[in-house]
Amino acid sequence: MTVLEEMTAAVEAITQNQWSTRQGQVVPDPEDLRLGNDAVEFDRATVLYADLKGSTKMVDAEHWWLSAEIYKAFLHCAATIIKKEGGKITSYDGDRVMGIWVGNRQATPAAKAGLKINYAVKNIVVPALRRQYPHWAGTVKQVVGIDSSRGSAGNRYVQGQKPPKRLKQNHNFLVPISDLPAYGACSRTSAV
Repeated sequence: MTVLEEMTAAVEAITQNQWSTRQGQVVPDPEDLRLGNDAVEFDRATVLYADLKGSTKMVDAEHWWLSAEIYKAFLHCAATIIKKEGGKITSYDGDRVMGIWVGNRQATPAAKAGLKINYAVKNIVVPALRRQYPHWAGTVKQVVGIDSSRGSAGNRYVQGQKPPKRLKQNHNFLVPISDLPAYGACSRTSAV
């Protein structure tokens, strides 16, 4: 079979196989999702998307090791807060982390997490960097977007790859808000 034939067959299988869905009240672990078209649907889920603001410019301007320390410090604090507020990490993407809350209480813990992430950056991350690097003139800014809507967690990988959880909902709206000056350090949509 040629590469073209192999890719054509794989895409046809992906698009022709029926989806297996079930209602859920918890975000599934990767091993709970079968390979193929398998998903868990939620009547309502709240997603928090935390992002380092201006990180591309920072990487260009700062030493690589300082940028790496900033990324690690931010992601550690954000992930710790999301988990402590009852959220589940669904993905990391460079300088971003996404968490989800499902069940009866979701908007309030997500909003608290967003505010705590802002606090951690201002009162933990930046002061630690200033103590370690007193001549450093940079800063660290972050933005958090929060939204609630219907959603689903499903396997987005193909046969033979690790099957992680993936939430498909309004997080596509949350990604670009970090680039808009009108949004503050912690913003939510009207659905939250």
